[in-house]
Amino acid sequence: MIVLEWLFLTIAPCDAAEPWQLGSQDAATPMMQGIMDLHHDIFFFLILILVFVSRMLVRALWHFHYQTNPIPQRIVHGTTIEILRTIFPVIRGRLCLLRMAHYLSYEEDPDVVRFVYEELQRAATPGAYDEALRRFLNLRQGAKRKKDK
Repeated sequence: MIVLEWLFLTIAPCDAAEPWQLGSQDAATPMMQGIMDLHHDIFFFLILILVFVSRMLVRALWHFHYQTNPIPQRIVHGTTIEILRTIFPVIRGRLCLLRMAHYLSYEEDPDVVRFVYEELQRAATPGAYDEALRRFLNLRQGAKRKKDK
């Protein structure tokens, strides 16, 4: 046991988790510090969302109580706002997805960027992907041949 303590002597003064500890232990690397900062930032918005949703839930329970509001048709329901709250996040998500695919492919290879951009611009048809993939592979092979010459 003494040999193990001597071998791991450098680890002894390091920070470690403790029983019933609240929060994370101190960050040892800049990446872990960034992860902890991201956690704190996300948790702030999570608390805001929790408060907002709790308020909406309590308000709905208050207004739709059977004694306070025996006829529920008095409250106007917003069908339009419900449709908009469903459609807009889908559109925003697709735009973000297209941009992220473009940026992720841009870092790796310019040929892949061109391929992804052309595919995003082209309408999706059943045989278009196979044809575009063949063109992409031919472009890559042609580029290698030009470099060899």
